[in-house]
Amino acid sequence: MTLNSSFRYALVSAAIFIAIKLATFFTHNQFTGVGAYSGLIGLALTAIPLYAGIKHKRDNELGGFITIRQVMVAGVAISLQASLLAAIYTYLHYSFIDTEVLAHWTAEAKRLGAKENKSEAEIQAAIIMLTEFYSPFKQSTVALIGVLGTGAVLSFMLSTFLIRKPA
Repeated sequence: MTLNSSFRYALVSAAIFIAIKLATFFTHNQFTGVGAYSGLIGLALTAIPLYAGIKHKRDNELGGFITIRQVMVAGVAISLQASLLAAIYTYLHYSFIDTEVLAHWTAEAKRLGAKENKSEAEIQAAIIMLTEFYSPFKQSTVALIGVLGTGAVLSFMLSTFLIRKPA
């Protein structure tokens, strides 16, 4: 059984995203500055399999030529599959692996609220907002939109390097 080439590159892209998320968790950096930017680093690194996937399509499936439309279709197809895999993983990550993130930010909201003399109602409003934001569903939605959106933008940017028209 062979996998579709776009799905192979989507798997690599999702694996990079997942590896960075797990590395951040296991090094206990999810609450540091590095952890805050790890998601952006993961999104940026998805450019590598995206480039390779579009180049593979151009060189092996389209006879060495590709238009901007074909670049965008190939890039969005890879990104859509990768975003679905990343969203599923993110849901599982916040449901079963990184379950302490909400407790940490709740305690931090209480500490900062007390330090800044916030009322109990303001602190509770912040906790409710954090609870909604760090829910597994919300985080997986953010991953879905982030990976798909980044992939579409990167596909457009990569098209400047990858377009080849017959002479």
